[in-house]
Amino acid sequence: MSGLAHASPDELEGRPEETPMPSVLIVDDDPDFQAAMAELVRGEGFLVETATSLAEAHAIFKLRIPDVVLVDLTLPDGNGLELLSAVEGPGAPEMITRTRQIPQHQKEKRQ
Repeated sequence: MSGLAHASPDELEGRPEETPMPSVLIVDDDPDFQAAMAELVRGEGFLVETATSLAEAHAIFKLRIPDVVLVDLTLPDGNGLELLSAVEGPGAPEMITRTRQIPQHQKEKRQ
């Protein structure tokens, strides 16, 4: 499930009205990592949107392109690098990739 977290009035204080808050899309199927990263990034003054799959990320890209995308390389529906080709060219967001090695016993639990 994806969602957009809106900035609180305190986060907007002191920002000129015409200056939009930068946005980050976090694409990760690990809910604990996603929540922790969203909290950290939000604390740095970004609007945060989340997706748990490539399909959700592509749907968000059809609506808007974030300033930065933090993407897991191993998603349930493919490799996070596939998002690079979806947003090439001028105005493309900065992409940050992450991955982690999942122990075999955890992989077996997921199947």
